[in-house]
Formats: sequence, C-alpha cells, structure tokens
Amino acid sequence: MDTQNFKTKITEHAYVRISERLEKMTKNNDITVKEEEIIKANLNATLNYDFKQNKSYGVMLGRFNINPNSKLVTYFHKPRIYYEIYSADKNDIMLDSTGNEIWGVVRNNGLVTAFLRKTIQRQTAREPRNMGGLGVDIVIDNINTWKPKY
Repeated sequence: MDTQNFKTKITEHAYVRISERLEKMTKNNDITVKEEEIIKANLNATLNYDFKQNKSYGVMLGRFNINPNSKLVTYFHKPRIYYEIYSADKNDIMLDSTGNEIWGVVRNNGLVTAFLRKTIQRQTAREPRNMGGLGVDIVIDNINTWKPKY
C-alpha cells in the first residue's frame, strides 16, 4: 500500500498491526474475501479523510464472522468466541487483540494503531481507556456515512 498520497498519515505501528491481523486472518480463510475487501475499503476511506487535528477518533474498519475451527479462536470469553491475535512486537503494552471487529485510532490526523475489539464492547467505546473505552473524542461506526458534528 502506498501510504504517501493519503490525507491521513499512517504510522508504521498501525500499518504493521493492520497488515499482521489481515495476513493472519486471511491466511487460513478465517475471514471471507468480502470481509477483507470491506476492511481494506474502510481503511482506504479513513486514510482519505482529512480529520480535524485537535480531535482523536476511533474508527471501526470492519467486522467478521468467527470461524469456530480457526487456530486464532479463543474460548476464554464463553459462550462467545473471538479471534485472538498476538503481536510480533513484544515491546507493545497490549500483547494481543481479541474480538470480531477491527478498529483503528486516529490522533493528530494520523492513524496510530489498529486492533481487534469485541462487538459487545461498543457500549464502552466512548469511555476513557482505563474504563474499557477507546480513549478518543469521537467514535465512528461507519466512515462512509459519518458526518462530523464539530
């Protein structure tokens, strides 16, 4: 992906996280081609949006159905199951992402990270990070229909 021509910059950290998660999920058909296309289209729409500098944003990039036979599945959250992907970078504060959605965080008009999150965590998305939220000013469920209310 050529990241130079976007309105929103993407950090190397975010690029690695998205690439890592998509690669692991597509490698064994854990997500469908359509789900991957939607995630990539939403990522492209996010990177082509000119976000306001003094705000932070949580952007939902896509959701997927879980393949219960996948090696990535965790049963820790029974009865629900989710994908759990561990980061290659052991210096990360959060060593794994767990969920059925992929989210990105934009700060200072730059996509700074991406991670898996559970749909059931939607109710806390607007909360501070120490309360299970994204720690952002604005939560965007659909970048294609979102209209800013500044």
